[in-house]
Amino acid sequence: DWDIKQIKKALNRLGYYMPQGTAGITNVSDRALFDALKQFQKDHGLANSGTLLPNDDTVRRINSELLKPKTGSYIWHTAEDERVRPEHDALSGTIRLWEDAPDPGEDFGCRCWAEHLSNDATDRKKAILGEGKADFSLKPDSYPNPKINEQWVREESSEVAENEAIIIEESRK
Repeated sequence: DWDIKQIKKALNRLGYYMPQGTAGITNVSDRALFDALKQFQKDHGLANSGTLLPNDDTVRRINSELLKPKTGSYIWHTAEDERVRPEHDALSGTIRLWEDAPDPGEDFGCRCWAEHLSNDATDRKKAILGEGKADFSLKPDSYPNPKINEQWVREESSEVAENEAIIIEESRK
């Protein structure tokens, strides 16, 4: 039972597992767990069985991925019941950075989970149009040179120029 909960937490942190409803991350196998395992295995070129064994290729790859620094943001979710810690209840629904601690599910007995927010341009555009959620956190300036920035802002091929009609239409709504 403990192993099931740990693999769910790991796959949630990696963006593959989302609990069903508000039960949170439990120690009960569910369809979403097997689907998450299959997707993880597919994405990492592993045997796509939807299962794992102690210290098999899937477990080793999950552990390897968990060691990589996590960036971006997520929405903190709780099981929304009387057993949720008050400090976790206060985090419920908030957008957090992965660099901040604690992570959902990290504390002993915690059933909280993360809803990953994409930083992909297509997902951000969909979120602006009300068709999903995305990460809009500001990133460090890749071009700190003012002359380069000035030139880039003037370029007609910028994302703002490309999407100007949509931006105007949506702002009118």
